Amino acid sequence: VPREEMRTFLEACEDPVYTTGDQSLAEAMWMGKVPCVKPDAKVQQWHLALTAKIQGVMEKVPDLGAELRKLVTDEKAQQVAVRRSKEHSEACERQIIAQ
Repeated sequence: VPREEMRTFLEACEDPVYTTGDQSLAEAMWMGKVPCVKPDAKVQQWHLALTAKIQGVMEKVPDLGAELRKLVTDEKAQQVAVRRSKEHSEACERQIIAQ
């Protein structure tokens, strides 16, 4: 879900919220909402979202919905993603071999 649409939904919510995913949790926190429970999965992402909120760097975090939409509709973005994925895989392989 693009960030703008997620925020439109969350703006209608009360301050204490229950969220069902990483994106909704992070957006709710950035909007000043109070998550009612700590997530039981992907706790590292939850901590990263808290850190980003505290540091005030939310606008530097890419909009996941917009990025996914771009990957589906933009051939150049697809090529860049494939290239970066291959580079990352090759770097991981080199690191494993070196160990």
